[in-house]
Amino acid sequence: MDLESVKKLDQRYLMQTYRRYDVAPVEGRGCKIWDIEGNEYLDLTAGVAVCALGHAHPRLVHAISEQAKKLGHVSNLYYIQQQAELAKMLCDLSPIDSCRAFFCNSGTEANEAAIKFARKHTGKSKIIAMHNSFHGRTIGALAITDKEKYQKPFVPLMPDTEFVDFGDLRKLKYAVDEKTAAVFLEIIQGEGGIVMPKKSMEETSEYLAEVKDLCEKKGVVMVIDEVQSGMGRTGKLFTCEHFGLKPDIITMAKGLGGGFPIGAVLADEKIAKSITYGDHGTTFGGSPLACEVSRAVLETVLEEGLCQNAAEVGWYFMEKLQGLKDKYDVIKDVRGLGLIIGVEMESKEKADETRLEMQKRGVLINVTAEKVIRFIPPLIIHREEIDFAIENLEEVLKDV
Repeated sequence: MDLESVKKLDQRYLMQTYRRYDVAPVEGRGCKIWDIEGNEYLDLTAGVAVCALGHAHPRLVHAISEQAKKLGHVSNLYYIQQQAELAKMLCDLSPIDSCRAFFCNSGTEANEAAIKFARKHTGKSKIIAMHNSFHGRTIGALAITDKEKYQKPFVPLMPDTEFVDFGDLRKLKYAVDEKTAAVFLEIIQGEGGIVMPKKSMEETSEYLAEVKDLCEKKGVVMVIDEVQSGMGRTGKLFTCEHFGLKPDIITMAKGLGGGFPIGAVLADEKIAKSITYGDHGTTFGGSPLACEVSRAVLETVLEEGLCQNAAEVGWYFMEKLQGLKDKYDVIKDVRGLGLIIGVEMESKEKADETRLEMQKRGVLINVTAEKVIRFIPPLIIHREEIDFAIENLEEVLKDV
């Protein structure tokens, strides 16, 4: 089968929810993938920040195959050893001093659960989120996602939601009232274009501390969405750790499974104890297979020093990209932390053209927030692979 054959099947039998790139991957190893026609690519998207260990990592493959031989799925009617062990690992590593975990299948499910947990714990209904946010596409998570193009076809959405400007403490204070259950925010807005609330790390730290203080004083749950930025991508296992932040809830997914579907909610003990039998549930979440795979990913990230690699290689990558910005006016900004990096181009057209030309040269990137090229490679990436990407990007920029 060739690309055109796959496209015909896709367009005939699949709901067209994605405008796909003209690549049909069939195999991957490390940071490289090969498509159905034998073309090789350096993958700087990692399945949208999912494949933390790259493709076909031996420990991931081993965990999947060995656990599948024993027990793939039962149900949450039973005690699941792998689920309990993974929960302990995450809770022990979490910046939340004393927490409990709930497992699901995705980031949007994790955020849906966090909405419910916050409402149950506080007895209140209002959820405050940030402008330019993205928390998922299911109906509750969509209601706190500030993207009109995603929301408009599905209104009315969940009521009692409000958006405030990201990084504006004054407006947040004004929005928090006696009905407020939770404040949701991403420390790094991934879909929003790799944006942080403030320009500097110090200012961001001060802002987050003030948000936490506000939430504590008002009895509001502070929820940090680390679905895209977590699992070592920023150079620390949790993005919160850069800022000494201890939120009430952290939501996770993407890199947590390294390509296997799993999401998680880590909630402070006092919130977790508010949740009782029947308040929430999942058929597939927290299966023996998913949790064993996630544990293997987490152990590998820690044992192979991938947080440190993300920090060091990410810094190297940012320096190289900043050098290109200094040479080419088409680049308007370079920003990020660790291996979640955004390059803002002068226009959507320039960003899209750059993405396509890089694809032709064997480097896969994507564009978010209209004109921001997003680099979210596997955490195992080496400097030599960064050099290859930079060399090709410079050649593309000469003609864009």
